[in-house]
Amino acid sequence: MTETATEVYQLAAQLPVCEGRVRALCSFTHRFVSSSSSSSFSSSSSSAPEYASESNQTATTRGILAAGEDATLRCFLSSSIQTSDTEEREEFHLVGEMRGHSELITHIMMLPDETTDSNLPAQRCVTCSLDHELIVWDLRRFELLQRLKGHMDVVSCAVYDPVRRCIYSASWDRTVRRWAQSSVGNFEVDLVLEEHTVAVNALLAGSNGVLYSGAGDKTVRRWDLASGSPLGVTELSPVAGAETEFVYATVRSFAEVPPSGESTVGSGVAKGGVLAACGDRVIRLFSYDCVLLTVFLGHTSFIFTVKSLSASAQMFMSGGDDCNLRIWKKGSTQQSLLHPGPIWQSDCLSNGDLLTACGDGMVRIWTRSQSRMADSAVVSAYQITCEQHIRELASQGSGAGSLDVSSLPDATSLLSSAATDGEVRLVQHEGRAMALKWSSAEKSWTEIELSEQELRDLLRAQANTVDGIQYDRVIDIAGPGGGKYRVGVNYGDNSYIVAQKFIDAHDEIGQHFLDQVAKFIDAQLEQPAGPVLGITKPAAGDRYAHQPSPTPAPAATTLAPMDTTGEHYSSAGVVHSPTPAVSMWFPLKQALIFDHVAPAALTKIRTLNEAFAQQSSPEGVRALTPSQFGVVSQVFSVLESTAMYHASSLPANGVETVLLCLLWPADSNFPALDILRLLALHHEGVKSFFKSFPLTQGSTLLHYLVDRFFHSEATTPQLMLVTRTLTNLCKFNEGRQAICTHHLTHWLHLLEQLLPSPAMPAVRLSLVSLLLNLVFSGHSCGWTEESQSVAFRLAVSLLEREHDPECCLRVLITVASMVVWYPRLKPDLPMDLITRVSASVRTSPIQTTISAVIVDLTRYHASL
Repeated sequence: MTETATEVYQLAAQLPVCEGRVRALCSFTHRFVSSSSSSSFSSSSSSAPEYASESNQTATTRGILAAGEDATLRCFLSSSIQTSDTEEREEFHLVGEMRGHSELITHIMMLPDETTDSNLPAQRCVTCSLDHELIVWDLRRFELLQRLKGHMDVVSCAVYDPVRRCIYSASWDRTVRRWAQSSVGNFEVDLVLEEHTVAVNALLAGSNGVLYSGAGDKTVRRWDLASGSPLGVTELSPVAGAETEFVYATVRSFAEVPPSGESTVGSGVAKGGVLAACGDRVIRLFSYDCVLLTVFLGHTSFIFTVKSLSASAQMFMSGGDDCNLRIWKKGSTQQSLLHPGPIWQSDCLSNGDLLTACGDGMVRIWTRSQSRMADSAVVSAYQITCEQHIRELASQGSGAGSLDVSSLPDATSLLSSAATDGEVRLVQHEGRAMALKWSSAEKSWTEIELSEQELRDLLRAQANTVDGIQYDRVIDIAGPGGGKYRVGVNYGDNSYIVAQKFIDAHDEIGQHFLDQVAKFIDAQLEQPAGPVLGITKPAAGDRYAHQPSPTPAPAATTLAPMDTTGEHYSSAGVVHSPTPAVSMWFPLKQALIFDHVAPAALTKIRTLNEAFAQQSSPEGVRALTPSQFGVVSQVFSVLESTAMYHASSLPANGVETVLLCLLWPADSNFPALDILRLLALHHEGVKSFFKSFPLTQGSTLLHYLVDRFFHSEATTPQLMLVTRTLTNLCKFNEGRQAICTHHLTHWLHLLEQLLPSPAMPAVRLSLVSLLLNLVFSGHSCGWTEESQSVAFRLAVSLLEREHDPECCLRVLITVASMVVWYPRLKPDLPMDLITRVSASVRTSPIQTTISAVIVDLTRYHASL
């Protein structure tokens, strides 16, 4: 049957991929074994369709790979087997998801099929990411095959050289790396090309044996594919009609145009060569020797993608930030297809249909076959969506030149300043917005090219400043008398500390406004307090103890990364995003704490002190003087009334005075240990643990507590309270850093000795919680693989013998978090044991929560 085709492309289908932008796209042909003559197969299984029988024959179908902002690679397959008659409408189904990158995927590239022992070839692809890595994937099993590590910054794209069977990758670290395939099939770096001076954005492996690379330095460089030797460099020049945009003239995408054999005058396409899509709204056509042949104008903003369609018809397509996919034929625009968002990448299916990756989270298929075109109702709805998007663009203004840069600092203001490595700041230079990235190694700022939307996001992020300091949010507060104030706050900040600093900076605002300002900040952030562990029962809001909180932490509204550990270090405008959560339960987002305040602790100290003062005390035991007890009361009052929420100060010599109570007998010093537990949660008190006092005799307080109480010979109250104190020390980054630097390995070995021993449930809960926080601290601050293995082995062993539901839940969170953070541990994960845990706690009130964790962990384990 012959297809009925038109001259223009129309919408065929829309595939939802993710929330946010679809940044990467690639088509491929999937080969499978068909056991019948049917022209379709079911693609509802969790893996790519493959059937086997003695009468099997190999068949093919079309496939699409797409990735968006959730760092997940998704595979779609057509339900139709490819035949010579492909006039029927195709339906694409999601058949697999692959997770391995921690940040957005920027590019997808197919590798050629390789012969295997079976009658089906191996099918693999490579993805590039903001996380500085490339990953090789098995598309038959949807499994990660290899991580390619070596780049020091964003990996923008990759190409494959089939002759030498190697991968070339480009990065913002200014290099192009060649990955040669070894005899066992893995790829390893064997060459680094370092001629570019700024970020490299585009690559092309030409059929003429030349590698072309384009970068933000407005150059196109040529390299010999065989040897890697440089062959020449071409500097881009301004184009008439687009002179004002030349500052953005970096190559974003290449496409090779084979010679058509015709002698069309004017278009230059007939001669063949290399198309370069550039940020200055110009598509340049170069000869294979990089001599400029002609240019193509029509786009109104950055161009992100260009793809050759037909050499004989001299056709190619291009798309970008102006939301239009342009179809070019013999040098002029034949058709323009409007999208409701920027077009990040494009590709072609084997039947001639076009694919586009759009900023609205969709992959769209465009066809000239009337039988594959979408229904009129679908087309009408799509047109309405596009019209609405046009109105939104009109209200915002379009094009990089429409950005309001009047409030931006001048570029010269950064000449004498430094920043965090990789930090990006937006400045103005000669009336335009410019994104500059700081390199700590070279101690310099380098311009990088961002899309219009990225520039707008960065401009909005940079607007969140107060007195020149960048924050995640700037909150407007109406003060007494109608005054207007701006308060800067970062996600994870203690709202009471922020409020106190704000009041201190404004004399006209009284101290009695502290609570009101702090609660207003919390309400604006919509950020609940972190998970809390109680003493006798879980405190309200402990999502690891009873029912989960359905409200996730809010995402940052800036491009700055969010430190989900409880403290935020602002790095304004960094274009990286945080690692997405696998489950609402894991990996752990912040340290767990024991913050329950027991007023009986101070009462017990008073009672014991009075007893020691009125009767003869044991040798070496001294009662507190009235003034000393008054200091202890002040310390407890600060910790009791302000807990972990307020900005407050401890009395002078307060900690030293509390420590005097540790000299009391073993059955009498536990109330002082309980005060130290709360002290670890105080923003000033935590520093005390890393100081020495007369009592500690030259050692830090932390060393003293561990040596004296963190062992099996300590009394039950002593061991429980010191363990909870150590657990609470993981709340602040200062505590985590000290633990990882000086104590982590030692504490893990102590836990190995303590946890197997019989103990009261409250002590075991404390020890398990400390293990969980040590794992979190190690991950956030850095630890050795040996320590990782010790912690994982200990957690798995606990699952085998732990029957307390609360402890089981914490151990499960520990194991699940480590598997997510360290995929190498997957083979050591005993899924059969984990499944039995749920059955062992069926009568527990938190059995539902434990089951939910196990379900998420099982799903994640299967996806690896």
